[in-house]
Amino acid sequence: MKQLTLHGKTIDLPSAIAKLPRDERGYPIPYFVPTVDGKPDFRLMDSRRRHYCMEKKRCMICGGKLHENIYFVSGPKGLINGISSDPGMHRDCAEFSLQACPHLLFPKAQRRETHMPEKASGSAGMVCEKPDTMYLVLTKKYRIIVPPDRVPLLKFTPVYSWKYDYSSGNLAPKI
Repeated sequence: MKQLTLHGKTIDLPSAIAKLPRDERGYPIPYFVPTVDGKPDFRLMDSRRRHYCMEKKRCMICGGKLHENIYFVSGPKGLINGISSDPGMHRDCAEFSLQACPHLLFPKAQRRETHMPEKASGSAGMVCEKPDTMYLVLTKKYRIIVPPDRVPLLKFTPVYSWKYDYSSGNLAPKI
C-alpha cells in the first residue's frame, strides 16, 4: 500500500486515493475540490461535483461508485438528524479524510477566509461551529431533500457510527 506523510505522520493511502491527481506538495486532490486560478482550493467544494456525487451515488473523495455501504463524517447534529450537506464516501476514503483533512484532524483548525474566490462557499448547509466530537456514520441508503430556498441535502438513517474526539490532542477514535 502506498503511503504519504501528512502533518508529521505517515498515512496509508487507499488505492482509490493513491490514483487521484496530486498538488505541488504531493497531496492527493479529492474529487470534490475545485481548481481556482489553476490550483486546487481545498477550502471549497465544486458544486457541480457535489450534485453529481449526490445524484449518482459517487464518493466525494475519489469519485468512485458507492455500493451497499455509504459513509459520512458528521458532527453530533448531523448524526442525530440524519442529515449531511456533503456527499457520501467509501469507508477507506472517509477514514483517510479523518486522518488527513486538517479541518477535521485539528481541534482548533478554522477555514482560512483570506483570498476566497468571489461567490465561494464551503459545503452548503454546513454547521459552522466545530463540534468536540465527530462520527464516522454508516448508512445503506439516503435520499436527496431540498429545503425551501436552500441547496440539496442528504437524509439518511444511521446503521452504525464510530465516535471520534479530540481528547488525545487531534481527532482520534474514541474506544
